[in-house]
Amino acid sequence: MKQTVKDIEIIVVDDGSTDASPQICDEYAERYGITVIHKSNSGVSAARNRGIEEAKGKYLMFCDSDDWVEENYVEVFYSRMEESGAELAVGGLIMNETVKKEVYIKNSGKTEPYCIEKKGFYELRNKDILAFPVNKIYLNSLLKKKKLHFKEGLSECEDLIFNLQYISFCEKDILVIPESPYHYEFHEGGLSTRYHNDRFFDVIRPIFKAYEETIKKTGVDDEEFLKDFYTTYFLKTIENIPILWDERNTFGLVKKIIKAQKILLSEEYAVCYRKMDKSRFNKLSLIVYGSRFLPLVLFLLRKL
Repeated sequence: MKQTVKDIEIIVVDDGSTDASPQICDEYAERYGITVIHKSNSGVSAARNRGIEEAKGKYLMFCDSDDWVEENYVEVFYSRMEESGAELAVGGLIMNETVKKEVYIKNSGKTEPYCIEKKGFYELRNKDILAFPVNKIYLNSLLKKKKLHFKEGLSECEDLIFNLQYISFCEKDILVIPESPYHYEFHEGGLSTRYHNDRFFDVIRPIFKAYEETIKKTGVDDEEFLKDFYTTYFLKTIENIPILWDERNTFGLVKKIIKAQKILLSEEYAVCYRKMDKSRFNKLSLIVYGSRFLPLVLFLLRKL
């Protein structure tokens, strides 16, 4: 309500709150005329999708309930989009670690706005400002035209996948702005406490597929990035075999073995092995990885 731009549509989605939030939201709706939607708890993706469906403005921005923004948050992004005619603008974030009380900034590293071709989207990845939806402003008509929504049912990285898909639909360059008016509250190590029995299929595979689809649609041709990307995801794939034997995993032994074998026989494994930077591995490692079955055998022998 304190934003310097007043003519904005504010949509609050109450995703099954169990405290006093629903009453507070209704009070603000009555006092300030904002839109409040109450729904049963079904996750952040479903909540954001409900907001997208409701949004009527030219542009769309996201703000999470545990974060906060500067008073010029909307003005900065809105003015940059209007000046440039871009379909997507990406800013920085002020990262606030809530336990250690540390503050640092993620941004472009530049003092002036600049544009990158959409096939250069990986520059945003390198600066760690690609995955977030809260440091961006989207063209609402493009979202509606492409019927783009956050994928529901994913346990992680639905934001990243949404942004990759949006970028693949853009026809214009991506505008990168220097400002960082968004304060992102986080707890160091919070994400690492999550555990997935089936992490490769639940997390890594959806992310890899989204990346690869965007790489193809945007025509990425930077060999260094591509080698690094496929090498990174090859290693992420391999890492998910020992994760199956984590003490928190509830799969039985036979199911663990089958899951490990499926990882090694997956298309992702084959593609990454074929396209990765093999100069980063010694010959013995390549022979082991190339067999596709030997890593599993060695791992099982070590466990017995």
